[in-house]
This record gives sequence, structure tokens and C-alpha cells, in this order.
Amino acid sequence: MEKWGFIVPIVTNKDYLIADGEQRLTIAKQLGLKEVLVIRLPVDEVDRRILRQVLNKLRGEHDFMADAQEFLRIVEAGHEKDLKYLLQLSDNQLDKYLEALKEDQDPGVGVKSIYEVVIDCSSEQEQERVYNELTEKGYKCRVLIL
Repeated sequence: MEKWGFIVPIVTNKDYLIADGEQRLTIAKQLGLKEVLVIRLPVDEVDRRILRQVLNKLRGEHDFMADAQEFLRIVEAGHEKDLKYLLQLSDNQLDKYLEALKEDQDPGVGVKSIYEVVIDCSSEQEQERVYNELTEKGYKCRVLIL
């Protein structure tokens, strides 16, 4: 990023939840970048999760247990057919992921759920005011400028 800049956009769903690019955003923040490229797709939460899996697989990145948790969420949302088609998973391959979760004593190992609320602000000043109010009330907050 320091040499060429921010050349690969972050991909989000319609609610700005990241489907691809969490590490790029973290690095951009560390570098103090004020703006990043974002592609906002009109997809729901399940499709965001499927998209994240597809994009990670294109780059060869994966964590078996994290994938298993994600696959379970997608299957529970009724999108097993889409998942298997887009990732070219056989029934047997998908079963291996889901069985691993059943065998694991703590299916959350390696997977941390994060629950966030995004507040749209009309200006940087409003953003600062809301941030200050919430942190004073004890909320853990972070500032994002998208």
C-alpha cells in the first residue's frame, strides 16, 4: 500500500459489512489513510458470507474451522445449494466441515463473533460527538470513514 496505494477495493454488502478486504482496511487505518476504495454490492447477509468464501478460495486462503462455522451459518439460512455450487463442494466435502463442528468440544474455537452497530453521521463533527457520547457511556467504539 505504501508503494502503490490502495489499488484493490474493499467489498461490502448493502449494509457496508465487509465481504472482502478486512486486512486491507486494517492496514489502511494503520497507515492513516482517510479514504479507501469500496465496492458496495446490493446483497444480503447470506450472500455476503458466500461471497467472502468464494473470494477467499480464489486466493487459496482458508481456516478449516472458520470455514466450517461459516458453512453452517449459510446452510442454516437455507443456501446450501448455492454454497455447494459456487465453491464446487460435494455433499461429502460439506459433510466433513459440518461433522468437524459436531466433534469439536467448542465449535467457536478460532471463530470470534463480533456484533456491531453502524451509525451514519452527516459530518465529521457529528461523528466525533456521537463517538464521544458513546465512549463516555462505556461503549467500545471505533471510527470508520467509508
